[in-house]
Amino acid sequence: MVRSPSSPANIRQVSRLAGVSTTTVSRVLSNSPIPTDTTRKVVMEAVRKLGYRPDPVLSAAFRRPRSSDTPMTHETFVIGYLSTTLIHESQLHSDGYYSAAMMGIHGVLKSHRYHLLWDACEASQTKIPDIVAEHRVDGLLLQTSVSPSLRQLLAQQLPVVFIDRAYADQPSDCVLMNYERAIHDQMDMLWNFGHRRIACFTDATDNYYNELIRRAHRHYYQDRGLEPPCPQLNQPRNINPANNDQVMREYLHDLLHSPSQPTAMVAMQVYALATIHHARELGVPVPQRLSVAGVNDMNREAGIASGMTTYTVPMQEIGAAAAELLLDRLRNPQRPPRRILIEGQPVTRTSCGLAMSPVASTSPANP
Repeated sequence: MVRSPSSPANIRQVSRLAGVSTTTVSRVLSNSPIPTDTTRKVVMEAVRKLGYRPDPVLSAAFRRPRSSDTPMTHETFVIGYLSTTLIHESQLHSDGYYSAAMMGIHGVLKSHRYHLLWDACEASQTKIPDIVAEHRVDGLLLQTSVSPSLRQLLAQQLPVVFIDRAYADQPSDCVLMNYERAIHDQMDMLWNFGHRRIACFTDATDNYYNELIRRAHRHYYQDRGLEPPCPQLNQPRNINPANNDQVMREYLHDLLHSPSQPTAMVAMQVYALATIHHARELGVPVPQRLSVAGVNDMNREAGIASGMTTYTVPMQEIGAAAAELLLDRLRNPQRPPRRILIEGQPVTRTSCGLAMSPVASTSPANP
């Protein structure tokens, strides 16, 4: 079924794709106890594939109390989920990272008899998304970086919880992985392998995450009464998908020829993978000459294939915690904002090993 992007899906299209009647679709969307779990799954999958949005005239159905112990305190019993188109594409292809967050969100909302409505929003967008402007949702889960002005507008419209994001200029509910702990643990692992000169790669595009990483790297050395080595290698680099290869090649060259001679580096997974790839392409042995530790497992298959030591992000747990936090905000609208940190787990593979000997370290590899 091909649908014009300008033509929104309707309930008849959902019923045809799901192979059920429009009455059954309505019952599923109104949380009726009549449809079976199998039917619900088929209908909600059709809703997701078509991007169907319940018409506001159905709000009366959503306002019905779901059980004797569920008060009628909200308008729609629908929660909005806002991400980027890129994240949505990853979810559709079952990347196992962003889709895990959605599984956590859906599980919690289903247990509380809420529905989930997805929409996309790009970083440059200034217009309030339709699902908010049309009062289709009671609250919003944001797993995307949006402009400060739009963030403020959204928070004024309805309760908001940020997933994997936090903003100093806007105290709001948020759930994120403890990236500072992840960097500390990866540094500790490298330190125990004998590495003392550990570089830290960050980019200049996402200040929140990169500042956390740089701060954790800096504090690790300061806690030992030391100054971080190779400061020039720890400065954020301007990088984007178009120049990723070039920047990472240049960084690897700078690292291998640095007077401080780093023997290891830490970085977010995408940059750690690129470093391993370029190092092996140039004949630089990993981990014998350079140990590389990543943080997060966004591309798990690539991480396994490259032997990259990493730190898993429990996205399903993060998604579930964000959904619980938003429902709590709906019940307690006056409570102070909360920030929940979720712990990940280190995964040791072959990209990290014992530091090379002082004799070997005097001759950095020449690509």
